[in-house]
Amino acid sequence: MAKPDIVILDKFLKTLEIQKSLRLPAVLALGLFMYIGLSSSQEIFGIPKHPIFFGCLVIIPSIIIFHYFNWRCPACSKYLGRINPQLHKCPHCTVILQDKSTLHQPEDK
Repeated sequence: MAKPDIVILDKFLKTLEIQKSLRLPAVLALGLFMYIGLSSSQEIFGIPKHPIFFGCLVIIPSIIIFHYFNWRCPACSKYLGRINPQLHKCPHCTVILQDKSTLHQPEDK
């Protein structure tokens, strides 16, 4: 089996960390967007709901677009599909993205 390229491994792990860091803002924006849609109140947290609504309309597509352009193979630059922390190889060029011994395992606490 070919030895993984350290530069590709580092780039992929940075990309994976960025993708993980986008989870919370995406969920919060989506939850707030749904809350605004279901709320009959004109204010949320003392702020008129229209600016918050339009802010969510900007944030949610921005995160989706960023995900599409960020979640790519560092070797062939093709989209990697659904985020999977257990992803070992690129489905397009089969370059090794993570060493099997360093795949994200649940941490012991």
